[in-house]
Amino acid sequence: DCYSTTDFINYEKHLDIFRPNSANNPSEWEGNVLFAPEMYKFGDYYYLYYSNVMRGNNQRYLHAVRGTSPIGPFEQIVGENGYGEHVDGSKSPLFPTPNGGNVLDMTVFVDDDEQMYMFYVISTSTQHIEGCKMLDPITVDWSTNKSLIVPGELNTKTDADTLFWEAYNGYNIAEGPYLLKSPNGLYYMTYSVNDYQNRYYSICYAFSDEPLGDYATPPPPPPPAP
Repeated sequence: DCYSTTDFINYEKHLDIFRPNSANNPSEWEGNVLFAPEMYKFGDYYYLYYSNVMRGNNQRYLHAVRGTSPIGPFEQIVGENGYGEHVDGSKSPLFPTPNGGNVLDMTVFVDDDEQMYMFYVISTSTQHIEGCKMLDPITVDWSTNKSLIVPGELNTKTDADTLFWEAYNGYNIAEGPYLLKSPNGLYYMTYSVNDYQNRYYSICYAFSDEPLGDYATPPPPPPPAP
């Protein structure tokens, strides 16, 4: 569903702007387990990104549909991707990750040079954040894929210094990434940790000098003076 407004006081609700595996969108996708939608306009189309589960194997994938209006209708993408490969979004995910595992919470970032990036969460025994370049709105360059945020670790190269505030739930959860570029030239990634069902579920941030760089996490504030 979606809300629209022109004054941020009065809102109109638009029901069912997209419902996979419905009469209007028959597909191999489940119809009631969509996560974390994000929408962007590229060219003449609005792209709705989200994760969903395939009915055949109960695996969660990253996916996108396309429409000419932010309130739909949205359709599965059928055609060629940036590699000239045939894709049919009604039958298979547009972004099947090469490293396996369930995936969720994708976000798209376009840098000043128009280079597109995708950041997402891979969920295996833990949940951590990875990123890669995109060739276009429906094509990922998996050769650039990189692990960026591991919950509780100062960076992805060492776990010698643990960030205890990210690990109250056992160093398991980092999700919901979002990237922005600051006027100071650094890239700031926000994300949440400790699991949404935990009382310590909270938002953290890390920064890097490039979108797929080595992200550093700010140190905790000093303890109050006695």
